[in-house]
Amino acid sequence: MTKLKNKLRLLATTFFFTSITYAQVGINTTSPQGILHLQNIPSKQMGLVMPRVDSIDVAVSNSNTTPVEATVVYDNNKRCLRLKTTSDTQEWTSCLIDETEVENLIQTEITYNGNKPARASKVAAADLYAATYLDPYKNNYVYGMGLQSSNQLGALTDGSKYPSLVLGRSCKELTMGRYNGMAITTGGELWVWGQNTYGKNGTGNTNTVASPRQVALPGGIKAKKARTGQYNSLVLGEDNQLYVTGYNGYGVLGDGTTSGQANTFTKINFFNGMEVIDMDVFIYGAIAVTSDGNVYTWGLNSTTYRRLGLPTNVGTASTPTLLNPQFTLNSGEKVVKVQVDDYSNYGGGFITDQGRFFAFGYMFYFGGGNVYSGPTNLTPNLQSGERFTEFSMNNGVAFITNQNNIYGVGFNTNGRFGTGNTTNLDNITNITPAHLNGFEYSGVTLGYNNMYLPASNKRNVLYGAGQGAYRQLGRLNESGSNILVPVYEDK
Repeated sequence: MTKLKNKLRLLATTFFFTSITYAQVGINTTSPQGILHLQNIPSKQMGLVMPRVDSIDVAVSNSNTTPVEATVVYDNNKRCLRLKTTSDTQEWTSCLIDETEVENLIQTEITYNGNKPARASKVAAADLYAATYLDPYKNNYVYGMGLQSSNQLGALTDGSKYPSLVLGRSCKELTMGRYNGMAITTGGELWVWGQNTYGKNGTGNTNTVASPRQVALPGGIKAKKARTGQYNSLVLGEDNQLYVTGYNGYGVLGDGTTSGQANTFTKINFFNGMEVIDMDVFIYGAIAVTSDGNVYTWGLNSTTYRRLGLPTNVGTASTPTLLNPQFTLNSGEKVVKVQVDDYSNYGGGFITDQGRFFAFGYMFYFGGGNVYSGPTNLTPNLQSGERFTEFSMNNGVAFITNQNNIYGVGFNTNGRFGTGNTTNLDNITNITPAHLNGFEYSGVTLGYNNMYLPASNKRNVLYGAGQGAYRQLGRLNESGSNILVPVYEDK
């Protein structure tokens, strides 16, 4: 009997291993039609979950070697499936069955003659010679181009740069100032880099930040929006409160004093109980607007220049001061977006929820003539139903409207307004180029030498005009352009 049992065990074991050798695997089916056959059941329709990798560059086999040919993974960076096509190198296909990838390839090869345009959902121009942008097709990482001299483009080597990676984290906001930059990740982390004059990067010292590093707000509050300038930075927290760092000689810290500096972000207690929705900062002061439409400015106003739009008897306002008594709005109209000019340093402006534009300070730059003035309505006659929705200030103003027209006024340095010449614009003028008719714009930003717009005709292509000597207009535009052209990546 014992011998018989042993023989049966041997027979069963032999059958088992033979079955494994020639096995087919079926899930929810007893008759698999291949090595692996997956079948849903009517009561529960599910999909196949593929293995994820942070990027195909880090994918490995079970033995920690290069993946074998025919390996399929889900690329978290590209957000799609990728197929390994050779066994000896890291060659993978582009995204499999991805409409966006196919359209991008067709557009690159046909529309742009094989040149690869930079893709941007948001863009921020530095005061001088550089810009950064978020690439929606590269996980909203931060890319930058132009002059790298004080780490305004993070850890890139010094020199002129074509579009290059600055921060490999998915971001939702970014800003640039005088030789520095900041970005906010989708999780609310604040990252800073570049020149750290008066501690404006909030790192606790004044040392240049040579590569992007994370900086915390008090109490671990997450960041929602950031603005940085020559001497100071402002961050709007997810608690809708304002945090400031940097120089206080003009009272920009907003605490009632005009001395010292802050090397870390400090809450401006004046706004306790209010909900700040937008803000900006320049060398002499700052501006903010709350959810009820109240506008506040603080810093060095000057009894002559009225840089903050306050009355002529106000020299310095070391705490936020209500600006609304100095202008008149329509019934029910509210201010929604604010800016100050950190290059000319002579004033600022705001737009309302009715799309009107008001400016204050030295009006020469903003289309109001050679006068210093409090907030003044400078809205030109627009098309029926048209209103301003976005604007940017730097020795002038660039606007976007709800009808996707571009307007400009001020200095046209290097032809930055894309008008085909370098003639200054004395009045707010429609400068929408014919070759961009039908495009939609997600924003606009002005630097002293350049203007940039993310323009979408199904795909977010970054366009720019002005100086190109530092490669801030990308490849093929090194001599600059006085019309709006695509910013091309390096090959």
